Amino acid sequence: MTTILTTREDINLSSVFRVAWKKDTVQISGKALQRIAESRASFLRLIETDPVPVIYGVTTAMGELASRRLELGERDRHARIKAFAAATSFGEPLPDRVVRAIVLARLTNFLEGNAATTPRMALAVAAMLDGGPMPMVPSCGQGGAGEILALYPLFAELSTRFDLEIKERGSLINGSPCAAAGRCRLGGAPSRSPCRKGLCAFDRSVSRAARTLRSGARRALGR
Repeated sequence: MTTILTTREDINLSSVFRVAWKKDTVQISGKALQRIAESRASFLRLIETDPVPVIYGVTTAMGELASRRLELGERDRHARIKAFAAATSFGEPLPDRVVRAIVLARLTNFLEGNAATTPRMALAVAAMLDGGPMPMVPSCGQGGAGEILALYPLFAELSTRFDLEIKERGSLINGSPCAAAGRCRLGGAPSRSPCRKGLCAFDRSVSRAARTLRSGARRALGR
């Protein structure tokens, strides 16, 4: 079966169960793709304003060079750096269902335009759930900043297919989809008793977080 994704509310415990455990495919709706494109266009206008806003990894370099501002001509070159699996994580690979849940969780940042990524990248990430083999993500040594030590190997191969544009790489490797997927795994698969093992509390916490993020985005954009 195919799970249709239009907003982040479509990614919940039921859809995680279907996609990660039952291996349903996903499809991003036309409405969501339009929203992603519109949000990206708004973001690109923002970084062309004067004075240029400070946005990590977009108008600045990354890591220890984050204090360095990028000139206009440097941004595209910086964006094309691939998300190669240069991380030092190790150990047994995460179960396939957990990796699928991470990929699905990654899409929550895309569907409402929050990641300012491109429609093509959103479609490419969704296509990772079409039934093919998942990338190997090591289960140990995840001690780096954020979740990049897991997300680098997860999305490295995908990034090689594109001449990356501004914000595309960051939309793949930043954020915390691994933590969200791990919490689903700890909660267990949904059953007839949806409150079993704290599932209801997790569902409510996801909804609260989504509302908070949307409210903050609207304030930032003056809406």
